[in-house]
Amino acid sequence: MSERLSDLNVVLFDCQATGSNPQCDMLLEVGWARYAATRDPSHAAISAHLVQPETDAELPRRISRITGISREQLVSDGVEVKRAANKMKTLMSKVASVNNGEICPLVIHYARFESRWLQSMFAGSRSERPYSLLCTHEIARRLFSDLPRRGLRAIAGFLGYTTAQMRRSKHHVAATAFIWSKIVPILADQERVVTLSELREWLAGPKISAGAGRAYPMQAAVRKNIPAAPGIYKMFRSNGDILYVGKATSLRSRVNSYFTRRGSHGEHILEMLAQAADIKVETTATILEAALREHDEIKRLAPPYNKALRTNEREVYYFTNALTGCRTTSSSQFCVGPLPSPEALLPFEVLTQTLEHPPGSALVHDLLASYGRAAPQKGVCAAGVQLFLDEWRDVIAQHQALAALKIIGTLSHQRKLEEAALAQDSQGESPDAEDLRNDEKKQEFEWTPERVEGAITGQLRWGMYLIRRSRWYLMLSNASVMWESPNCAALLCLDVRKGQYYPIERFESLPGRPRSGLRRAHSSRRRDFDIACYDRMRVLTAELRRIVKSGRKVYLHVGPQSCLSAECVAQLLQWV
Repeated sequence: MSERLSDLNVVLFDCQATGSNPQCDMLLEVGWARYAATRDPSHAAISAHLVQPETDAELPRRISRITGISREQLVSDGVEVKRAANKMKTLMSKVASVNNGEICPLVIHYARFESRWLQSMFAGSRSERPYSLLCTHEIARRLFSDLPRRGLRAIAGFLGYTTAQMRRSKHHVAATAFIWSKIVPILADQERVVTLSELREWLAGPKISAGAGRAYPMQAAVRKNIPAAPGIYKMFRSNGDILYVGKATSLRSRVNSYFTRRGSHGEHILEMLAQAADIKVETTATILEAALREHDEIKRLAPPYNKALRTNEREVYYFTNALTGCRTTSSSQFCVGPLPSPEALLPFEVLTQTLEHPPGSALVHDLLASYGRAAPQKGVCAAGVQLFLDEWRDVIAQHQALAALKIIGTLSHQRKLEEAALAQDSQGESPDAEDLRNDEKKQEFEWTPERVEGAITGQLRWGMYLIRRSRWYLMLSNASVMWESPNCAALLCLDVRKGQYYPIERFESLPGRPRSGLRRAHSSRRRDFDIACYDRMRVLTAELRRIVKSGRKVYLHVGPQSCLSAECVAQLLQWV
C-alpha cells in the first residue's frame, strides 16, 4: 500500500439519518467519493443516493426541514440499502487494489456517527470490515485543540470552505474532501506526520487537551480599533464569504463580547466563531438606523448564521373579511393583511365552525394537534372546549360567531396587559421571565381542560394581534416617525415611503405641519407590501418600542391631517 497520505487513495463517506441507532432510526441518504489529497477537491466525483425506508415510520418534520428530504422522495427515488452497500463495496475494493492493500481507507468527519450505519450496511459481508476508518473530526481535535467547535461545518469554514446550508450527503462529502486536502499538508508541516502508519500512531497517542479558554481564528488586531458607536458589523470566513450580520449600540463592546475566552454562547454562535476570520463595520447615527440597515443587509446577503429576517421563500398573505381563505396578493376581496403565514388565522376558521356546529371539539382537537405538541385526549379536548364556551358565554350569545371570536381575542389581550402590569408592580418582574420558566417546563407538559381552554383563547389572542399589527404596519409603511434624541435635545425624523426609509433628519421641535407624501389609501399600501417591507416594519416597531421604554417620546405623522401624540403611540405599541 502507498503509505504517503498525499498519494493515498481514500473513499470519503457521509450518511444522513434520523438518529445514530440503526435499530430504531431511519437511514435517509448515503454519499461517497474516491479521492486523493493532491487532487482538486472540487473535482471529486461524488455519488449520492437516497435510501428506501424499511418501515412505515414517518419522517420527523425537523429532519425534513434541515435536509430538504421528504418521505415521498425516499419512497419514489430511494435505492435499497444493500444495493447502495454493494456499490460502495465495489468502489472500496478498487481503491484498496490501487493502494496495493486489502482494506480501503474510509475518511469520514465524525466517524462515531457513521460507523454504526456502516456496520449495519455491511452486516453479513464476507469481510466484517472492508474498510479502515480515518476520522477528520478526531484529527481536527488534535490539530486545532483550542478552536471553539470542530464539527464539519466549523472545520470546513475555518479552513476556507463554505458548506451548503442543507444537510445532504453530497454537500458533506464535498466538504470532507476539502478538509482532507487541507489537513494532510498541515499534518506534514506541523506534526511531521507523512504516512498512514504515522497518522495511526499519532492518533493512538495521548489525547491533546484544550488549553485554558478558546482560541479564535480572528486576530485581535482586526477588532482592536472598532469604534464605540452604533452601527452594523459583518463577519466573514477566510475565503471572503459572509457569515453573519449584526447591529449594536456600541460596535466595540458588541463585537469584542464574542471573543471572551470563556463566553457563554450558543452552539451555532461557537460554530460561526470557529470560522470567522475577518470583520467589517459600518457606523450609523442611531441604533434605529443600524437596525434597519441590518435588516436590509441580511435580506441582500442571506448570511447563513442569521436565523431571523432572511427571506427563505417567505411571503405575506391576505385573507378575506370572513377569514376563510388567503392568497399572496391583495384585492377588494382579500384585504385582511399583510400576515406572515397562510395558517395565521386558521383558528378563527376552525372555531367559527365549532360555534356554528356545536359541540365541534373534534375540529379543535385537530387544530391543537397541528401546533407541534401531541394532541390532547378527545375527552380532555371536549372538556376544554366546554370551559371556553362557559368562560365567554355572554360574548358568544350577543354576537355572530366570527365577531364574537374577534372580541374574545381582543379582550384576552386586554387581560394580559392588565395582568402584566399587576405582576410588574407587585413583583418587579416582567412577564417574559415567567414565560421563560414555563418554557423550561415544556417537557413536563400535559394537556388538561384548563390548558385546552387557554390554548384556544391564546390562539384567538395571537390572531387578533397579527391583524392589529398588519394595520399598524400599513400605517407605518407611509409615515414620518419622530422621536427624542438620547439627550432629548432635539427630535430625530425618519421618513418612510412605500416601506422604504430615507436618511434621518434633525429638528429642534415638532414640525407644525405633516411632511408631504403621506396621502395613500390602505389598498394602495397593501399592493406595495412584500416580505421585505413586512420585516422592515417589524424591525422599526421593535426599535420604537425600545425608545418608548427608555422614557423618550415618539410621534407619528401618518396622514396629511393626522399626527399621533406620544401618548397615543406608546399605547398603540402595547397592542402591536
